[in-house]
Amino acid sequence: MRSAFAAANRLADLISASLSAPARIDCGDRLRHGFVQTFTFARVLSPDRFSLFIVVGAIGYTLWLTDLGLAKILFVNLRPLI
Repeated sequence: MRSAFAAANRLADLISASLSAPARIDCGDRLRHGFVQTFTFARVLSPDRFSLFIVVGAIGYTLWLTDLGLAKILFVNLRPLI
């Protein structure tokens, strides 16, 4: 039981309240902006153009996540060599 309490304290030390509040607000703003943009494009674009918008956006987001993941893996693997 003591180790679980110590782990919770270490986690609380890593996540400060002063930094998590702006991050939550920013995340909410981005989510709302994404919904507004998607619904606007759904009303303005024709269905075939809108589906192309969704596919290109999904591919771009996937490539961005893949790039971040591969960079972290390479950095962790190269770190002992430095």
